Amino acid sequence: MVVLRIALGSILLSCYAWRFPYVPVLYGPEGFAGPSYVAPLGLEGPLVRNLLDPFYVLQHVASPALVWGLYALLLGASLAFVLGWRTRASGAVALALHLIFYARNPWAYWGWGRMLVPFLLYAVLAPSGRYFSLDALRRRRRRGGAPLPPRRWQATAWPLRLVQLHVCTQYLALWPRLESETWLHGRMLFAALVNRHYGRFDFDWVPHQELLAVLGVTALVLEVGAPIALWLPRVGGFWALALMGLHLNIELTATVGWWNWLMIAALVAFLPEGWLLRAFERVVRAPPRPPRGSGGSQPSDSTWPRSGGTRPARVSS
Repeated sequence: MVVLRIALGSILLSCYAWRFPYVPVLYGPEGFAGPSYVAPLGLEGPLVRNLLDPFYVLQHVASPALVWGLYALLLGASLAFVLGWRTRASGAVALALHLIFYARNPWAYWGWGRMLVPFLLYAVLAPSGRYFSLDALRRRRRRGGAPLPPRRWQATAWPLRLVQLHVCTQYLALWPRLESETWLHGRMLFAALVNRHYGRFDFDWVPHQELLAVLGVTALVLEVGAPIALWLPRVGGFWALALMGLHLNIELTATVGWWNWLMIAALVAFLPEGWLLRAFERVVRAPPRPPRGSGGSQPSDSTWPRSGGTRPARVSS
């Protein structure tokens, strides 16, 4: 869950930081669907009503300064969540503010803004700040002693299992593609790349239709097979890596918001424990112990890892 905390916080921070020049247009009172925009139309309340009604706050805010203040608080909470500072509180604030901004203008998110919510909630509820965080560093400095080696990190497993189940339901929802001839014959990839709305490059893909058909069928197999293959002990990790590569390629060639980064982050939950442990041990290194009889004191932790990941949670006995 540590990787999920860092990845989701980074996605949130990057998305809203990138939107800095567009805050007045997207979320301000004079912007699209804002109070000043809706009033001349004689409409009351938000243009779209759904389960996000309790978060319709910015629709009633007429002060641009307040919108900017909430925006700055969202950026700060997201950064604090990434760093693991007051992890649960900062994550809860970031989640609430994201819902407020998403409810203000859901058309600006390609749908991924809502999909981010459950994954972010799992990371907030989990003890994702227990390790590899500023909170962990503060606790170690207060108590003294060496940092706990990654192989001894322990946490409850239910948040990780929720992430895994949620990822599988995402891919399970793609099974109706098996009834589509466009998908079965691999034509959807070509259609997406030549679509001006989605394709990133102005490139003539027509001569490469046969290759794209093979790649399209391969992508279909990877996605519809994920709900089963991801749980297989000797296959799941490699299947997850293949799906990460698929989403990375989609990100490089098509425009679909932050969907792909969100799925890549969530797929980490299926990587084998050993892989993640080795990655952690490269960046989380305990200070060497003094030789026996040297009279040296126990080493204390005075550094915070520069980067890292997570591992499937281990349930303590």
